[in-house]
Amino acid sequence: MKYIRDKSVQKPKKPRIAAKTALLIVFALITYVMESAVPPLVPGMAGARLGLANVFVLYALLALGPGPAIALVVFKGLLGPVFAGSPVGIYYSLAGGALALTAMAVLKKSAGFGIAAISAAGAFFHNLGQCILASILLGAPSVLLSFPAMAALSVPLGIITGLLCAAVIRVANRSPQPQAPMS
Repeated sequence: MKYIRDKSVQKPKKPRIAAKTALLIVFALITYVMESAVPPLVPGMAGARLGLANVFVLYALLALGPGPAIALVVFKGLLGPVFAGSPVGIYYSLAGGALALTAMAVLKKSAGFGIAAISAAGAFFHNLGQCILASILLGAPSVLLSFPAMAALSVPLGIITGLLCAAVIRVANRSPQPQAPMS
């Protein structure tokens, strides 16, 4: 699968990277807000969502590099919860997003991990970051008892997110690249 090491896929120039990053931020925010309006996948497990906005973070990491992916995590983490009407979620989104992006970046650099595995690890570490932060903020280590259930749910959902990202990459690789006008 073409996504990381394929030299035939040219990396975009800086202005194009900035424009693509801005579009990905918009797509991620829209997806975040829409997904926040849907009830959790598991009743009683707050935040149990598919994590579709993370498709755009993973795409940014794989196709554009770590800088744009960091921008997505920061903007999605700061603005997503505000737009979704849950500003306290900023802390959880940033903590989970930072840990998830770190894990995905490490796996991206390692050989032998496909997009689905990288995404599953990201989902796992996103939940871990959120649980650790909740335990610290609430002063209740018992919050960590919910982590095994969240982890069991996050891995298959992360795989789904990774498969969606792989489909986006396939479509993006087939799309014609705009050419600069001749002068």
